[in-house]
Amino acid sequence: MNIEAVIFDMDGVIIDSEPFNLYEFYCFAQQHGVQVPMQELRKIIGTSHEVTWNYLASWLHLDKNALEMDAYYRQTYQGEPFDVTDFLQPYLKFLLKELKKQNVKLSVASSNDPDIIEHVCKENGIETYFDSIVSGRMFTKSKPNPEIYVYTLNTLGVSADHAIVIEDSKDGIEAAKQAGMKVIAIKDHRYHIDQQKSRLSCRKFV
Repeated sequence: MNIEAVIFDMDGVIIDSEPFNLYEFYCFAQQHGVQVPMQELRKIIGTSHEVTWNYLASWLHLDKNALEMDAYYRQTYQGEPFDVTDFLQPYLKFLLKELKKQNVKLSVASSNDPDIIEHVCKENGIETYFDSIVSGRMFTKSKPNPEIYVYTLNTLGVSADHAIVIEDSKDGIEAAKQAGMKVIAIKDHRYHIDQQKSRLSCRKFV
């Protein structure tokens, strides 16, 4: 297989943000007088934004859909800011440099907000490695719908059989597979995520 492009998810792949995200949701629930067990919180790891917000609404017993819950969270939660450079995955920069030396096209395709993706990449000094940055907020359907990956392939001008996706979530892996690409899964033994559909899995980039 001649690899012409590598596409990266962000949360759990570029940055190890999942523990912080869980902590934020835990604190938000506490502000509403609800103690959500960590076992319950882990259910949102690797899910779409819609699923995440629906879970949060159910935990807090709020009659809000996903969009309303998202807006409510942003308006009411005053969390502690964090330095995204603390969460960059080890050896990621080395991998990006090596891929660029081989003239491999690179992209980020994340369900997160575009301003957050750009902030993470800029603060960590990796934005110049990527030929495109794609946010799931551009599309009506989230992963596992393959739309985000089909679009990303088009931005790179590469066919699916010459691209690899690096993912960590079940929905992300499914989306990439439906788009016709092979997937490498980042394995995190803290969470029991179904990654069976990936081509292979690894714990680190190097």
